[in-house]
Amino acid sequence: MTPSQVAVLLGMCAAYDSRTVGESDVAAWHAILGKYHLGDAREAVIEHYTRSRDRIMPADVVAAARKARSDRVMRRMQDIDLELDDDTPQSDVFARRRLLALAADPEWSPPEPGSGFDIAPGVRVRSMRPAYRELESG
Repeated sequence: MTPSQVAVLLGMCAAYDSRTVGESDVAAWHAILGKYHLGDAREAVIEHYTRSRDRIMPADVVAAARKARSDRVMRRMQDIDLELDDDTPQSDVFARRRLLALAADPEWSPPEPGSGFDIAPGVRVRSMRPAYRELESG
């Protein structure tokens, strides 16, 4: 997240708990939340205030954002059929790391089921299984 996105997030928190938000708050929260996606953080805030009256803190957002990322990766990775042009262990490790990065990104849109896509030269994902789209829309 950018500092301005963190400010938006803190504004959302303020709507729930009447906190005041200043530049130092934004800087402090950004130092912790900067590497997380705004969508995951917003969901964390909504979930937190759905179940709790306590003020949310950065650690609460981090825990929920990590769980959202982990769930997204697990859901997406189970539906990927990997095909490597180069079957060396190094290319397999590279391909899986690249796939994990893609799967973790909430803004990544996988292709339609049954179609393949390249993730790097010589590394192709053969297909996305139809179950993936059903999970996403369900």
